[in-house]
Amino acid sequence: MASKLKILYLSYWNSSDVLTKATVLPNLSILETLEEIEHLIWCNVERLKDCGKERLGSKITHIPLKSYTKKLSSLGQILDFIILPKLLKQIVSENEIDLIIARSSPAGALAYLVHKRCNIPYVVESFEPHSEYMRYSGVWNKLGLKYTFQKHWEKKQIETALQLITVSKNYKEFLAKSGSSNIDIKVVRCVVDLDKMSFSEKARTNIREELGWNDSIIGIYTGKLGGLYFEKESLLLFRYAFDEFGDKFRLIILSNQPKSWILEKLDEHKIPLDKTLVTYVEHELISNFLSAADFTFAPIKKSPVSKFCSPIKVGESWAIGLPVLLTEEIGDDSAIILEEGGGIVFTPSVQGLRNGIVKMKGLIESGINKKETHYLAEKYRSLSFTRNTYIALINKMNEAKKHVVI
Repeated sequence: MASKLKILYLSYWNSSDVLTKATVLPNLSILETLEEIEHLIWCNVERLKDCGKERLGSKITHIPLKSYTKKLSSLGQILDFIILPKLLKQIVSENEIDLIIARSSPAGALAYLVHKRCNIPYVVESFEPHSEYMRYSGVWNKLGLKYTFQKHWEKKQIETALQLITVSKNYKEFLAKSGSSNIDIKVVRCVVDLDKMSFSEKARTNIREELGWNDSIIGIYTGKLGGLYFEKESLLLFRYAFDEFGDKFRLIILSNQPKSWILEKLDEHKIPLDKTLVTYVEHELISNFLSAADFTFAPIKKSPVSKFCSPIKVGESWAIGLPVLLTEEIGDDSAIILEEGGGIVFTPSVQGLRNGIVKMKGLIESGINKKETHYLAEKYRSLSFTRNTYIALINKMNEAKKHVVI
């Protein structure tokens, strides 16, 4: 009988971050159910608050890693990558960890630095070219230290990780063609808990009645304007939606950006504020607002690396049964929509934006089959993909142990 594993799960976001709630906690829950795992240590990089070690569930211990970024900005981030690997090495040693699972390539950078110190095997899930995302979104400069170091660490992860789990078939194929075919590469698109992220007729009715939008056509946008998402183009899409759908159209924006700033941008583009709701809700409530809507805006920036991503908002929208208005060449999803439905793909030109809205209007008027759209979430974004990948990984670890010569 194979010995049970002790795993360190490493994530890069605050414990309260929506990405933690949407992508980390469900994966921890899956790992906790696997009999082959004895203990899970979850470490995340905590920037917002001081919190201590705590027990979560029967197998999980949460040990947050205090970041220096909040107080010292760029210098703090440098210190993070000097100090945190030392702390992680100590945690690995004290808890006799067998394997590190890092969520995202920034967390993978920390896992690589620990691996370099103590040769602990590690896996990077949700492995993406984060450095290039940040470069093409305009957040990082190609000559800057953040880009340079992250790009270097991504290369090292490709060379040294036990396994890489990408979020798109496109990126797996790219890595294989670029000389990484000897690496064990799996694909798991950003998955969704279909039990929690599900359509609610009650929520739809209640929110629409509360807003007085019972008979409206509602488009919803979740997340920030700018960064990895278009800003100007998003605002134009909103404007064209009001133009095309007419008086029946209403807009919901769920964002943690300053409300005053968003309202100012909307006003500049002559978007009727009395027909727009701008607010922020916790991730647990997003499904209610998606249920109230008729389609989702997903104007993600197109770039040379945009085909490698997997937007969580696409999976969540499909889970609710909502069609998605998505930029062309985004992850595997744009191709899925073109081949199987589940939304409209648009080009990020002025005419392309208009055409996208016109096509979405036609799609809605023809009638949306929520079950067919939900099926796309089952087919491509189910938690079962993560679970099966973990089981295969554990089998791989146990098989490797059999061949260790003592």
